[in-house]
Amino acid sequence: MSVKVSFLDNQPPAAEQPRITVPKGAVRIEEGETYVWTVREGSVQRVGIVRGQETETGIEIKQGLNDGDVVVVSPQANLAMAERCSAERRQAEE
Repeated sequence: MSVKVSFLDNQPPAAEQPRITVPKGAVRIEEGETYVWTVREGSVQRVGIVRGQETETGIEIKQGLNDGDVVVVSPQANLAMAERCSAERRQAEE
């Protein structure tokens, strides 16, 4: 039995890479698609995401969101694409 080990150069350790984390209640799964609702230009948009690790307080988002995106943390069941809304910004709890 043997093992091949490769080291990646020029990549910061995972702990140093910035991560986007959202509350668990913000993430939805429907018909096999994982998504969150965001607020862009005064209306809600459904954005497909790729989930990362789950912690006690939230879920890491590997793809689909950018730093600064406004995420609906407790979306109502009847939320619809392009529905007009206003957003209230809150600082993330650490």
